[in-house]
Amino acid sequence: MPDAASGRVSVSLTSRCNLDCGYCFARQDGEASRRTALAAAAYARRAFGPRVALIPFGGEPLLRWDLFRDFVLEGRRLGVERFDVFTNGLLLDDRVVDFFEEHRLNLIVSIDGVGQVHDAERRALGGGGTFAALERRLRFLRDRGFPNPTFRVTVSPGNGASLDSTYAFLAGLGFPRAHINAMPAASRRWSERDLRATRSSLLRLADAAAQRLKRGLYVPFHYNECIEGGELSTALGADVGEGGGSCLWGARVRGVDARGGVYPCCILPVMASDQKELFGRRSLEDRGEPEWPEAGGLSLARSCRVWNKLLGADALRPLPVYRHFFAGFIQAAARFQSRLDPPRAGQWRRRAMELLTRHLGPAQRLS
Repeated sequence: MPDAASGRVSVSLTSRCNLDCGYCFARQDGEASRRTALAAAAYARRAFGPRVALIPFGGEPLLRWDLFRDFVLEGRRLGVERFDVFTNGLLLDDRVVDFFEEHRLNLIVSIDGVGQVHDAERRALGGGGTFAALERRLRFLRDRGFPNPTFRVTVSPGNGASLDSTYAFLAGLGFPRAHINAMPAASRRWSERDLRATRSSLLRLADAAAQRLKRGLYVPFHYNECIEGGELSTALGADVGEGGGSCLWGARVRGVDARGGVYPCCILPVMASDQKELFGRRSLEDRGEPEWPEAGGLSLARSCRVWNKLLGADALRPLPVYRHFFAGFIQAAARFQSRLDPPRAGQWRRRAMELLTRHLGPAQRLS
């Protein structure tokens, strides 16, 4: 993963996509003009300096290839050092990868499982699965020598129980510096059975990850890249109440929609108008420092304030799925360390219980 950025600004280039994912929250919100996109790059540079992470967003941003290219080139001209590009991976070819390599763009590919598990959520526009096509693109990327993709897994009730299989597949592709990110789909209806199955899968993932580390083949597993929520091998060593794992909406995170509206979160620009307007709109022309209520960082069990507010009415109260996933991730981190260092297993379990108690209330039982 790249070093922490000074801020993160997503810019919606298009709401069009070549997939029809079941949990997608993006709505048709028009297409960004070249003028708006370049003005958004300048806004991000002005707001956060050269270490800002610029995020060309969609939809599928690579569908607007000419605008995507111009957006990146303008950002580089302005001195922006980092670009995070989220894509479904199906448009990766030599032209695209050449451009990524030339301009040192961070490639983040969405994948939600192996085979039918992936296909159940990430369907083609005309129907049918997309896993086989994506697997071919990933092997093409590996064979080209691209070293460091990040894989983003949106965890849902349909794939939570197989997170360990997804990790095994991605780790086994053989990219030398790959990373894997996971974030729960808060908009889905989760049963207690779904949550238990996901937590059990996280424990199996921890066992497999520890074995890979012993063989020198470890692939880092992160929770919630949006807020730099933690990595499996280091999660127990950080105080997630201070800095790491904080939702920094408005303060260090913003998003720009296709019309030039500025919002306090990266995902808001592509949401429906009645949803994003709940959070307050600013403009690219604003010269002062924009202020949003409750801007800044709280741990919030590594949750998303937008979904907390939309689904639970209180931005500062984590939804149950975030609490459960956070607990599962911390438990998995304790299992991982215990497999590597059995004599200190009790110490790692106590540390996990301390974190769970601090951020969730009375600690939940550790498996």
